Amino acid sequence: GGGGDYPKFRITQPAQISATAGGSVILTCTLSGDGPNGKVIWKKGSGGEERLFYTRSPGRGEQSDSRASFVKDSDRDKSIQITDLATEDSGTYYCVKFKGDDKELRRGNGSRLSVAEKNKPQILLSNLPKVRLHLHLLSYSWKPRRVRGTNPPRKETL
Repeated sequence: GGGGDYPKFRITQPAQISATAGGSVILTCTLSGDGPNGKVIWKKGSGGEERLFYTRSPGRGEQSDSRASFVKDSDRDKSIQITDLATEDSGTYYCVKFKGDDKELRRGNGSRLSVAEKNKPQILLSNLPKVRLHLHLLSYSWKPRRVRGTNPPRKETL
């Protein structure tokens, strides 16, 4: 609905973001092209359900996550920061532009946020094989090569 309005209006957000429980993360959302007046909110989708995640001014009955806030909140930048992350915060976050207060005009493609447990260094683990291989190659290439013919001839004892 309303997709034909404002054909040059775009919402750009990164496809994937990784973070760690207990830390914070910034979900980037950039608006470009001419768009109407109207608020921008963030929705979170997980397990086939979607709900309001963040809005600057929640209406009656709306629940906005208190750990989230706009970073700049300029006309073009609607990025939010989420603090005190938990693994349950994993999901897909949509930056949604409204036309006026109640009509959804367009949304970004969604940023898939993966929040890892603090004590599971997944990123390091995935790099381990490469590191090990690299060290192996290094040690291999530094082995002193025995060149044939340079050893002094053994004196044969009679």
